[in-house]
Amino acid sequence: MRLLAKLRSSRIFIASFIICFTCINTRAQEGFISIDCGGSESYVDENGISWDPDSHFSNIAGNTTTVTPPASAGSSSPLSKIRYFPGEQNKYCYVFNQKDHGVSKGATYLIRASFWAGATLPYDTQIENQATFKLLIDADVWDELSIRLPQTGREETREIYLSALKDTIDVCLTGKGTGLDIPFISSLVLRPLYVNLTSVQNMHNAARNRALMSRHRINYGAASNDEYIRYQSDGLGDPYDRIWEPDITEPILTTTANVGTNVFDHPPVRVMQRAYESSDFFNISFNLASGTSYHFTLYYSEISTNVTMDGERVFSLQVFNGSDFGSAMLDLFKLANNTHNNVYITYSIYPMYIGSAGVANFAFTKQNGSRFGPIICGLELFQVFDNDMSLGTDDDEVATLKDIMSFFPSLDIWTGDPCLPYAYNWLTCTNDSRPYISTIDLHNNSLTGPIPDFLGALPALTTLNLDNNNFSGQVPKNLLDKVARSELKLSFAGNAYLCNADSNQGFCTINSSSNKKSNLGLIVGVAVGCVLLALVIISSVALYCKKAKPRVPSDNTAPQQNTAKSDSVFHNRSIVSKTNQAQEFTYQEIKSMTNDFRKEIGKGGFGPVYLGTLKNGKNVAVKVLSKDSGQGENEFLNEVELLSRVHHKNLVSLVGYCTEAELILVYEFMANGSLFDSLKGKGLNLTLWKDRLKIAADAAEGLDYLHRGCDPSIIHRDVKSSNILLSKDFEGKISDFGISKSRQYDTSTITGNSQLYTVVQGSFGYLDPAYAETNIATHSIDVYAFGIVLFELISGKPPMIQQATGMGEYIHIVKWAKPHIERGDLSSIVDPRLSDDLNVSSIWKVVDIALMCVDYDRKKRPTMNEVKLELQSALSMEFQIGLYDTTEQVTSFTENIHVNAR
Repeated sequence: MRLLAKLRSSRIFIASFIICFTCINTRAQEGFISIDCGGSESYVDENGISWDPDSHFSNIAGNTTTVTPPASAGSSSPLSKIRYFPGEQNKYCYVFNQKDHGVSKGATYLIRASFWAGATLPYDTQIENQATFKLLIDADVWDELSIRLPQTGREETREIYLSALKDTIDVCLTGKGTGLDIPFISSLVLRPLYVNLTSVQNMHNAARNRALMSRHRINYGAASNDEYIRYQSDGLGDPYDRIWEPDITEPILTTTANVGTNVFDHPPVRVMQRAYESSDFFNISFNLASGTSYHFTLYYSEISTNVTMDGERVFSLQVFNGSDFGSAMLDLFKLANNTHNNVYITYSIYPMYIGSAGVANFAFTKQNGSRFGPIICGLELFQVFDNDMSLGTDDDEVATLKDIMSFFPSLDIWTGDPCLPYAYNWLTCTNDSRPYISTIDLHNNSLTGPIPDFLGALPALTTLNLDNNNFSGQVPKNLLDKVARSELKLSFAGNAYLCNADSNQGFCTINSSSNKKSNLGLIVGVAVGCVLLALVIISSVALYCKKAKPRVPSDNTAPQQNTAKSDSVFHNRSIVSKTNQAQEFTYQEIKSMTNDFRKEIGKGGFGPVYLGTLKNGKNVAVKVLSKDSGQGENEFLNEVELLSRVHHKNLVSLVGYCTEAELILVYEFMANGSLFDSLKGKGLNLTLWKDRLKIAADAAEGLDYLHRGCDPSIIHRDVKSSNILLSKDFEGKISDFGISKSRQYDTSTITGNSQLYTVVQGSFGYLDPAYAETNIATHSIDVYAFGIVLFELISGKPPMIQQATGMGEYIHIVKWAKPHIERGDLSSIVDPRLSDDLNVSSIWKVVDIALMCVDYDRKKRPTMNEVKLELQSALSMEFQIGLYDTTEQVTSFTENIHVNAR
């Protein structure tokens, strides 16, 4: 039992497949889609795979040319032609859909793209003998390829496992960008994957749903360097058309027995019939990119008839990722109840994080008393695709855009996500995590018919250019109304058949002079409207200033004792009273709940905070605006307005407010104070890393809700550890929304609704330098500040660290931490107060998240949604370490090891 407990806590799991009680359906090529890019006819290759030309993608652009296929290709091969894309589109997409390809939302697929140009390309590249371009998947960059020419040996391939987020999957290519060339492609395949594959389960078991990119799939003991095993019609190949690369290292074990049929992972029989065998020890090593995470699956079978009893082949597996990731002990014959030719796997339970060492090692060691050494048949290594593929252009925007493209069939060549990662040439999109369309430029497109009124359904649209087309009929009223409100810049010059607003004809022709008059009238009308609106605003402001009375602050430490409800000190009280759910308290009620402001429990930038108790016995925190506070009525109004409409378990909730005598806010009571106080030793004793990580994940979820869950979205602008409060259940919640910004409060937007020109505000040490330079507030300023919070959690140090020089000098926490991180010296930045019960991989993961958050280039920072998912993944590592620590838990699990595979 101790061995199994160690095995489970070491994050590697052994599964033995003895009985097949959930056999997969292996009907030949069921659901296979195989596209010959540039091909002209359908055919069946030497492996029995049916290929179709990409001409059935009716809207695919580009040119085709014949190339000389590699020597390894058969007489019929998709590597004899390429399709290349010399046009001006930002991207060219193959769209797998439900109708034509059977794509179903939620199902998991293998997608593989292949590239073979042979000796040369029919166009020049920026670097001689090298083609560089990008491969895209849905709304993300999948990979950047740099292919050396002439190509030799095998074709270049990229393979990914992903779960369909809708009933389509987009695979796109782009050569737009500095240093990129015209893209090309040889073949593209889609293969449905069985839900119980270990790799598919790994995609779903973590706190996120991430795609996996195939990095290695190796057949140990291969017959030759040319033996690449994939789908084969004789049934001995791979039923999913996974491609296994050969490793011919000797000594090699072989058998002709039928090994590994009808099991969960269904490795190819030809892979399992051969194995590499060492007499004592061997090591498999991979150089991998630091800061990335991987899943692995290793395949074994006792195929040697020389092994006749348990204990004759016992070996250990140890996995290192810069530290000790985990270990397992294997006696294959014993696991199979003393039989041969059954399949066993070891696999990572959760992602293996690769730190600064950049290496993963798999060490196999013969154990004392064993006659035979370790063996291995196959290995799969997957890199976690660290993008949140659930994001893309806003769904309503996509639906409206489809209406536009249906209305104008000439636009149907544009496929894939409209905005991400590269927008259609005629669109400009906002920088939101789920973008909106801000500009449509359709000038000079020979478009005909009326201007569709559903163009006005795009809420973020600020510019619409329809110049020099052949539109007819009237300009839709909803568009003209948006122009009149200065919400839309509309241009439609050069459309001779557009009618003016006074025409009653269904179709009318007006000459160019009339058209000019119509446009002039529209411009004059808009201008007059703007002038009148300005006069109204000026008059209102003057009247307000005349009526407003200055607030007289109290000279007393305690709040003023004015109890008359009519004596409100808040000039905008009528606006506050329109809030949805926050309760308005009288000053007398505030005095009563705080027992005359008896117990002060804190003090912040707003003012003192007192403990209060409602009539139902529930404790609350009562915050009173101090006369010395730098905040005022605007911040008060902002806090009330925002917290009255946003509700989330990771946001501190507003109970009510008071505007008599003092400006007072009443919040839910957070029994454990702020994260800042706890890190300074004044609150909770946060010595467990998993507790700190849980608080970080909670706070990230709250910020993600502000950014994505609110409409309009909210930028907090003052994220810091003192504004993350802790409940009695140690739940982290975001507080203090006094300077938060919502899209509805700003009319001076630039390209996107999430970018706002503002007066720079925030807290020293947490302030985004890019924000300080540009005055442009985006969601990324919250991400930057949250990165500083993560550094605080890791180190226990404040954002500005006092130097030991005695000169009162300070260094920013990021500048202090980076040199240690670059040297891989984690111990120098980890808070020494943390207990030893922590996962180094988990901390390294959070370090990398923090570094990405504080990247100077705000475009390279992750979204809060991505940060949240990464923290949840890191948290899953911590909890899974101790998941099977007791004998009772292991005992209850042992039955599944030999029967249920998982």
